[in-house]
Amino acid sequence: MKFLLVKNIYFFKFWSVHLHCHPLHQFLLTHFNLKNSS
Repeated sequence: MKFLLVKNIYFFKFWSVHLHCHPLHQFLLTHFNLKNSS
């Protein structure tokens, strides 16, 4: 369980950096989320 938590934190940090470096991906992700929620 602890290993899984660390893995999730690492994954989250990776995506945070990735999205920060790629605004287009963040835009697409946001658009996709809005599309799904509507």
